[in-house]
Amino acid sequence: RPSDTAVFLIHGANPYGCAMKRRTTENNVDLNRNALFPDEWPEVLARGNVARYDEFDETLFNPRRAPTLIDAYFTVFVKAALAIVRYGYVNMKRSLVAGTYTHSRGIFFGGTELQQSHLFLQDFLLKEGLTDNVGPLTWIDVHTGLGPSGIDTLLAHGTDKSHGTNGAVADEWFYGAPRPVQYHFGQGENGQNESGGTGGDGLSSTITGAAV
Repeated sequence: RPSDTAVFLIHGANPYGCAMKRRTTENNVDLNRNALFPDEWPEVLARGNVARYDEFDETLFNPRRAPTLIDAYFTVFVKAALAIVRYGYVNMKRSLVAGTYTHSRGIFFGGTELQQSHLFLQDFLLKEGLTDNVGPLTWIDVHTGLGPSGIDTLLAHGTDKSHGTNGAVADEWFYGAPRPVQYHFGQGENGQNESGGTGGDGLSSTITGAAV
């Protein structure tokens, strides 16, 4: 790497989740959906029922009692099919990706304020010299999520017309990688971006700070 470039490898930004084998914090907050700038919180908290999350909530996302074996292997699929027929498959995907900022016990809860894990990480980076004088900063959040099985997918904001459409293989950046890497841009075919609308694949995301 160039002499004026620093690389930080940060493991376990969510120590509670690591200990409990969960993706959420001790407050049931999904840090990926919690990574927002201060001026983004009012808009996110005012969204309410994103992509009909409320309609899928009790039926599919957050059952009010522990599932039985019949629920796990049969009932959940019936409920999923009925919910998809009634409210739409795209709405189900969008509501999962966008999560919720109103149901504190719900799946993919984004919280109502920045969590301690992010604040600790911010303090660490500031102590290590991350200031306004630092040049370009690239943050890569590595985790499982969207994309084909067995293919690393780099999610990024905006578009890159010089490298084709969504899903173009990015070998020029990841040459020599042990497996294919595809590049997925947050702005869809209809021109709307991740934070405000629907992309070309019908997904809506509120991830604006962490997955860059």
